[in-house]
Amino acid sequence: MSANAATYATIGAWIKQRRAALGLTQLQLASKSNCSLSVIRRLERNDYAPSQEIIDCLAKALEIARDDLECFSKLAQEGNSHDIPTVPEEAISSKPTGDPLPTPSTPNDSVTPITQPALVPASSLQPRWALWVGLCLVLLAVIGLFSWLLNKPGHPKVGQINLVPMSGELITIKDQANRDLRNGDVIALMQTITVTFQIQNFERYPITIQTLEIGVRGPNAKKLNWGAPARHFVNVRELVLPAGQHYIYTSSMTFTTPGDYFIEPVMQNVLGGWGGIEPFTRLWFEVR
Repeated sequence: MSANAATYATIGAWIKQRRAALGLTQLQLASKSNCSLSVIRRLERNDYAPSQEIIDCLAKALEIARDDLECFSKLAQEGNSHDIPTVPEEAISSKPTGDPLPTPSTPNDSVTPITQPALVPASSLQPRWALWVGLCLVLLAVIGLFSWLLNKPGHPKVGQINLVPMSGELITIKDQANRDLRNGDVIALMQTITVTFQIQNFERYPITIQTLEIGVRGPNAKKLNWGAPARHFVNVRELVLPAGQHYIYTSSMTFTTPGDYFIEPVMQNVLGGWGGIEPFTRLWFEVR
């Protein structure tokens, strides 16, 4: 028997100090000896005296020296002579218990817990769902209120305005001789043209148009599009169009700069947004 073996007062102290010397946690020792974790804990507290089978498994796992085996077994058996219940044979597991073993760290007498993903209790998720549902309901209420304000009686409304044909054309351009101009035509410099189109309110309520006009860009319109210089026909402001009613717009302009231009009916709604009028119609022409 070695001198170290003679210094242990109990089997629990021997197991604990030997486990620490090997750098094993209680869970690692349980796995290595094929014992349950609760057995290791109770043995180290001297709550139970081990059976001979557990003694043999622990001696092998703790790498007890051959000269110390008799002392190790005797010290464990001495516990059986007291009023300490013997650990049943069923406490020895055929497979390691618990989660996969972590990498051994510095010796520690306490149990090293295995880090597991935190499980969020279902009860803690309920406030989050309630918050999102509440926000959605508030958003729907705001949208509903905004829609009601726009559509309540006497309030200007945003609706669908459409171009409707006049004499088979959605938009007509005539020169000073009252001749119709078509896409790609050329007009003489300093000539006055007249643009006419008709719109209709297809909604069941009146619609207020903030501004109705002809959008004109040019010269160099084909290259720069809406980035080309703007030309201004006369615009109509604060036009209220009753349900199902038509409105005919007409205006004239003299073109004093040569180049290519386009003409397109546009409108501004009561919210300040600009846009073309469906179906979108744009005519191109040149001034020479």
